[in-house]
Amino acid sequence: MKVYITINAGSHCQGPRLWPLHFARHSHILGTMRRVFFQSSIALLLLSFIFFGCSSKQEDPKNSPAFPKADQNAIQDAPSDRLEDLKLLVRVPYEAEDGVWRIDQRSKKLTAVLIFTPEDARLLLDELRKGGEGNDAEIALESWFPEELIAKGEMSGDAELRGKSYPAELFFMDLYSSGRVIHIEETEIFILELRSGE
Repeated sequence: MKVYITINAGSHCQGPRLWPLHFARHSHILGTMRRVFFQSSIALLLLSFIFFGCSSKQEDPKNSPAFPKADQNAIQDAPSDRLEDLKLLVRVPYEAEDGVWRIDQRSKKLTAVLIFTPEDARLLLDELRKGGEGNDAEIALESWFPEELIAKGEMSGDAELRGKSYPAELFFMDLYSSGRVIHIEETEIFILELRSGE
């Protein structure tokens, strides 16, 4: 079998040149090896991109926020009605029927409006009064407060709500360790004001 290999090497090579058969066989093997090596390199490169792309998406526990993940909405200034998230930050001694709360990032203050059943409101009030009868207090109406409180403020013609304030130790957890709780008069509503110790 005759094998011809054409080499473009300038003017010194005129036409096809006959090469020995063993050289043609070696050339074929080398070509195959080059193709295999090239294909393997491409495959390894693609696998590297996939591996490092997936690894970069994994969260480093050291960089995780101090708040629980489920609580990320709580860090924002916008009010939330997710009481299950609130319970990750403060202790609620009795089950609230309803409520809304927010955190002011600038002042690090948490404000929560909690509505209880008449029975639980009485029990909570009894607990709070163990530390004293409380002090007269006023708190400014906020636009995100429940409609019941806004209507109460409008009926009185005042932009403030009145009630009795008590120390809020019953509600303290690790993050919040100072503040007060105000029982709004003639209601089963308590307004909690806590500040972060950080």
